[in-house]
Amino acid sequence: MTRRLPWLALLYSLGAACQDPAGPTMAPGTYTLVSVDGAALPSPNRSHLENGTLELSPFGSARRRVTYRFGPQPLVHEASGSYRVTGTTIELTLVESGGHVWRVRGTIEGAAITLRYPHPADGEAAERYER
Repeated sequence: MTRRLPWLALLYSLGAACQDPAGPTMAPGTYTLVSVDGAALPSPNRSHLENGTLELSPFGSARRRVTYRFGPQPLVHEASGSYRVTGTTIELTLVESGGHVWRVRGTIEGAAITLRYPHPADGEAAERYER
């Protein structure tokens, strides 16, 4: 038993050193889309996003599911993959149903995540998700 104690102390100190004390307060869970480019949902906006969720597992897997409305029929778009958090930055690598790999970065502010990515019509899109 006494031979194991130094190893346990070493493992504990290594684990504590790997944690980022200035890191986000964000935890894995389900985040709901609340705005696109600053416009609250479900009011019309340039991308016609109606609702969405971002699910982050404790094991690094991610799933984004959004619903677009271009007419009477909604279009559900889903992608899954992985995520990584470094400080207040989140990086997602998601595979869409057609096999397209989508890499997107964002920021974490408390219990909110903002994803930013190029928008074909006018520059950049920003989606804000909250717990």
